[in-house]
Order: sequence, then structure tokens, then C-alpha cells
Amino acid sequence: MEPLSVTYFASGRLSRRVDIGVLEMYACFETVLRPRCAVARFDEGSIRVNASGSVSVSAASVEDVEGILGWAEDALSRVLGPTEVVSWEVTNVSAVSSLGRRVDLMEVHRGLPRGVSDYDPEYHPALVVRMGDGLVASVYSNGSVSITGGRSLEDIQKGLDGLERIVSTL
Repeated sequence: MEPLSVTYFASGRLSRRVDIGVLEMYACFETVLRPRCAVARFDEGSIRVNASGSVSVSAASVEDVEGILGWAEDALSRVLGPTEVVSWEVTNVSAVSSLGRRVDLMEVHRGLPRGVSDYDPEYHPALVVRMGDGLVASVYSNGSVSITGGRSLEDIQKGLDGLERIVSTL
């Protein structure tokens, strides 16, 4: 099973605190006063800049994350003076995929060891499967799957392959 879409989440730190009030004057940023942050959105993803100097990015690839952080350095340096991204890391990778068939969620839930999955259709329409190494998958009866908690695309692919093996044996 291949991921249909992937999102990388990264967090980092700027070399300075940010005066969000100053960014309110620039159309490229949407500002939110509580909590004090500014958001810029792109076709490739988005960045959130906090007054404390922390940043968070979501994008479709690591290259897009790097590009958005580079844009932020340039834009913030022009507005606030020299500003650099001093550190950042990918903190989460999530993906959406499909098993390509309907799934009897109760049957899969009953076939898994106790404590590995949760299924309560009155509360949430998906079977939630904890796959180890921080990966959590939500499987819907139509075969749609969302998986999160990876640190790389390889982690996500291993999780999807494992989930496909689990569902195909039940």
C-alpha cells in the first residue's frame, strides 16, 4: 500500500524573539494575538511563527520544509533585522492511503491482541491501531487509512506495509 499524500511537520527555533505586532502590517502573514503568533500559507505548506521565536512548519516534503524556512529567514530579516533559523527537525510524518477495499473493522479489532486497537463506532468511526514505534493508524470501513507518528517516509511505509499484512490475514 502506497501513501496517497504525505505531510511533514517540523519545529524549530529562530535566532531571536519576534514582535508579532510588527508582522500584522504585512499581508503575507495572518496574525493571531492569542497565542501571539503569525501564520504564512503557501501552496507547498505553511509556517507558524511564535513571539518566543519558535516556528512550526507543515509541508508535503522535507525540501518544501527547507524552502519555507528559507523564505521565513528572508522575510523576517527584511522586516525585523537579521533573523536565522538556528535549528529545526522533522517531528512527525503523517500520510493518507487506501487498502482498496471495504474492511470489517470489528473483525479486525477482534483479531488483534488486546490493547493494540480501539474501536467504538459511536465515538469515532475508525479503528485505531497502535503499531509500535509511535505509529498510530486509523482505518475506516471504506478502506481509507491515515497513519501518523513517523519520523520519516520510511517509517510511514513500514507502518502501511504492516497494517496491510494485518488486515489481509483477518
